[in-house]
Amino acid sequence: MKRLLLIIGIILFVCAPVHAKRTLRGPIYISGEGTSPFSLRDWNTMNGVSDGDGTEGDPFIITGFEIDATGYEYAIKIEDADYFFELSDLEVYDATKGDNGSGIFIDNCDNATIDDVYSHHNDYGCQLTYLTTATVTGSDFNSNLNSGLFLNSVTSSTVYNTDFHYNTLAGIELNNSGSTSSNGNSFSAVDAYDNRQSFFLNGSDYNEFDGCCSYEATRDGLTMQDSHYNYFSILIQDSEDGGVVMYLSDYNEFEDCTIDNNGYREGYGASTHGFFLDHSSYNEIHDCTLTDNNEYAVFVDDDDSDGNRIFYNNITGNNDGGTQAWDSAEAGQTEWFDDTVPGYCGIGNYWGSCSSINTFCYYYSKLFCIYDYQIDGWANSEDEWPVPSAF
Repeated sequence: MKRLLLIIGIILFVCAPVHAKRTLRGPIYISGEGTSPFSLRDWNTMNGVSDGDGTEGDPFIITGFEIDATGYEYAIKIEDADYFFELSDLEVYDATKGDNGSGIFIDNCDNATIDDVYSHHNDYGCQLTYLTTATVTGSDFNSNLNSGLFLNSVTSSTVYNTDFHYNTLAGIELNNSGSTSSNGNSFSAVDAYDNRQSFFLNGSDYNEFDGCCSYEATRDGLTMQDSHYNYFSILIQDSEDGGVVMYLSDYNEFEDCTIDNNGYREGYGASTHGFFLDHSSYNEIHDCTLTDNNEYAVFVDDDDSDGNRIFYNNITGNNDGGTQAWDSAEAGQTEWFDDTVPGYCGIGNYWGSCSSINTFCYYYSKLFCIYDYQIDGWANSEDEWPVPSAF
């Protein structure tokens, strides 16, 4: 038996994947400025390029390095390049010289792929600026002094299966990034833990966050300023301040989200609600679970927040079990139920158990609470069609 266990142990050891030791080297700088052949002058072995010709089918490859950028502004900087290239199996750290240091800085390039990169203890983990397309996957941006990943004027990147932990500012920060009509940047299978904000959007439209998770943000899980037409299907849990905080942000959709247990920092925060909407209109929150937040599950702050719709949600355990939502928009501006269903009824939210009645709604019969659910705030809003059981 012992011999059999020994043989199995040897097989598992031999078959286990081994991460080859990375080669220690100094920072890399590549400029693709000019026309060929001058634009190719920096794509050489001195800059760590091991393979490829820069085409889509055979991109330039930089792989297998550990880059100590102590005393430098960047570990890797690539700018003004029209070629396809891939950065993979890299560790970059300590790029903190100046005010804008970055483990990886890619500017005015397209067709970049970042795969299996560990970027830590830099000013920024990675900065992508003035790009059309880029892919980030399988990477870890950890313990950077600013944001883990900063996108500035990036149109259509894809970020997935990547972690953002312990960054002093945001895990992911978008500035003026996305699209003017559709198909902006896409984020999926992202795990953000113990950043100031997990996700921060400023002036960024038509982006999608699907299957992304925020845990223990030291401020808000998601902060949005002047950002519109974005889509979120996310989990935000245990933020010290608010779950989702929106300023001047319209036409965003939140679907199948979980916003749970946010707002427990000692002292006053900007928001300790699940959702906080300030001067933000025509947003939809539906098919979500909003539970156990310190104050209200949804707080609509002022009369300049018009046309927001909140329906099909499970909303319980917030505000110490008191009233679950606040509405200070003008009377009738916020819709707390979906009135587009067939028949002469709507479908609202689940606010906890209630006495119910079977109501005939033209096309079908459904149970609803006997009494409307009263929302706190100056709008005197009601969910006119609350349901007695969770969705």
